[in-house]
Amino acid sequence: MISLDAHDPVGPATGLTPEEDAVLRRLHFFETNGLSLAMPMQELKAELRARDKRAEIREPLNERILWPVAG
Repeated sequence: MISLDAHDPVGPATGLTPEEDAVLRRLHFFETNGLSLAMPMQELKAELRARDKRAEIREPLNERILWPVAG
């Protein structure tokens, strides 16, 4: 997870780490589904998007949690 306290927006202009990509996907998902991002989140999204090498932001991963079924 990205900690805003430890996040370095002046870091190397390379692609995103998997963690940063996941954050960008979630922030984009929230915005495209009608939620307003707080200013720090808008700034983080813009910074991540500027470093993103993909043409489009992908949907967030849908991680599934499987629960054992008592039988």
